[in-house]
Amino acid sequence: MRVLVALLLVLVVSILFHTAIRKHPGAFYLVALALCAVYFASFVAPDLRVNYWYATFLKVMQRGTLGFALITVVMYIGVLPQVSRLRDMLGPIRRQLSIAGCIMLVPHIAFYARSYLASNVLSDFNNVAVSLVLAMLLVVVGLMLFVTSFLVVRHGMSPATWKRVQRSSYVFFGLMFVHLLLFLLPSVLAGRAETQLVVAIYLMLGIVYAVLRIVRHVRDCRGLDAGASAGNADVLGARN
Repeated sequence: MRVLVALLLVLVVSILFHTAIRKHPGAFYLVALALCAVYFASFVAPDLRVNYWYATFLKVMQRGTLGFALITVVMYIGVLPQVSRLRDMLGPIRRQLSIAGCIMLVPHIAFYARSYLASNVLSDFNNVAVSLVLAMLLVVVGLMLFVTSFLVVRHGMSPATWKRVQRSSYVFFGLMFVHLLLFLLPSVLAGRAETQLVVAIYLMLGIVYAVLRIVRHVRDCRGLDAGASAGNADVLGARN
């Protein structure tokens, strides 16, 4: 349920502050960095973990819930109808949301890299090992998308090259779901109801997005959405 709560929170914040985020992206990134800093404070002050609210915050950050929620919102913005109030509000801040989402995934990456890569988990070929290999690939692709989302980098690239790079965001989003499902598979097979619910939510989000993506592609090909253009290809790096 944390995933749905995080998605709702991110969506509400994005809608309420879309103008501020567009005009002051630096402040938005600083908020994301501040949340990461609060998380990393637990490494130097472990006594903080005994606080219930801080412990809950740590779980959310460690699991990458907020980062995942931000990226999911960015992806879903891309399949909204061209003529819609929600797209008008959120379309111009896709770049900002994606950058903040990548920043918010850093604690998740740091926690699991510290926990698993120092062990011998990769010595056996199993679902967890495959999941971690996918995670490494996700870090590489995500870093590439993150860097090219900044305007100063984008302006130094040809439009065709930037577009090809940004199209890898579809691969990124798909691999993210596969990574999560593989990692949670043992818990699901063990019959843990909570994990089964989480997996069901992830599957629902992935399937709904895939269906909407196909519908959007068909509509664009038929010219049913006014203003459809090559700019729709970008996902993590928005047009603006």
